[in-house]
Amino acid sequence: MLENQILRILPHRIRETISAEHLQYMFLQEIRLRMEKPLLLIYRGEERMPLVKSGRPYLVTKEELRETLEYISNYSLYAYEQEMKQAQQRLVLGMAHDLRTPLTSISGNASNL
Repeated sequence: MLENQILRILPHRIRETISAEHLQYMFLQEIRLRMEKPLLLIYRGEERMPLVKSGRPYLVTKEELRETLEYISNYSLYAYEQEMKQAQQRLVLGMAHDLRTPLTSISGNASNL
């Protein structure tokens, strides 16, 4: 079940490459995808670089990154972009609140002096 949840958001060739590693998915901590860089897995706290049949590292393509984003966002990059903007706004608002709270008490104490 966990295996399906992880693999369903990945392009077919990356799925096959990771499946060939015969992992216990509960110990898979991270899948690192970077364009034209080797696919990197963090498994049981160790870095693993899956190899293709030629013995070379599997390189992630730009198309595979795009496809992964589409899977993650259910084929709606607009919706994904909106979610990211909302998360950014929440972060900024939270930071602004955290900064205002100490400043309010400092200015209140300063006016008492």
